[in-house]
Amino acid sequence: MDLNTIESSIREQVAYIWLNRPEKRNALNAAMLAELSSLFESISRQQEARILVLRGRGKVFCAGADLAFMGDISNKSEGDLQEEAALFFDCFESLYRLPVPVICFAHGGVHGGANGLVAASDFVLCTEDTRFSFSEVRLGLVPATVAPFVLRRMGSVKTRQYMISGEIMDGMEAYSGGLVDHLVRQEEADREIEKLAGLLKQNAPGAVSMTKKLLVDIEHKAINRELRSMTTEMITRARDSDEAREGLDAFFNKRIPNWRNRE
Repeated sequence: MDLNTIESSIREQVAYIWLNRPEKRNALNAAMLAELSSLFESISRQQEARILVLRGRGKVFCAGADLAFMGDISNKSEGDLQEEAALFFDCFESLYRLPVPVICFAHGGVHGGANGLVAASDFVLCTEDTRFSFSEVRLGLVPATVAPFVLRRMGSVKTRQYMISGEIMDGMEAYSGGLVDHLVRQEEADREIEKLAGLLKQNAPGAVSMTKKLLVDIEHKAINRELRSMTTEMITRARDSDEAREGLDAFFNKRIPNWRNRE
């Protein structure tokens, strides 16, 4: 597909996606959301990429929703507005459910809806001077589509405090609150991302994909016989897989596993 708002490439089994509207501070509009969702779906289907790295061009990662887009409600029905809101949620959910690990590097500023991309990622890195905020309430809006993903990362108390106050967090506060996993210097970002990607590549891609799906599926399930059946069936399939045979043989023979692409 033709990409007008993002850049995409794959190198050494790592997919790189760059938000690329620097003149608009990478603000999320309908075109960018559609392009992101389409690429996430493509990565889910193909086997070439084992990891996704998400970044932003320019001075900030993402300023959130494009306010020109959000403010344009003329001649739009309630159904039209709901469909536009669904673009945000569907994009965040696609990223959250991606079968490969997602590394997000957030720099400069992360505001409003941009936090949905951050919260849906598996590993988030930022600099100490990165600024985060849920600015919706200061504009008379509600952080509705990002809330489910942020809540899972930050917990209810911190999420409530920052979402109803609109207070700005720096990188250290975002790290303490659970929105961010690693603090890095800007000049070290590439190296730290490469290091983390290298660590993840050591793992069996099929097992990683199954683990991600398992954790999403059981996140709010009660511990009962249904969950027992689901988890025992999954480990049974895993034990009888080519990956398990390769991994165990490599372990006992003291060699590095030769992982094939995710099936």
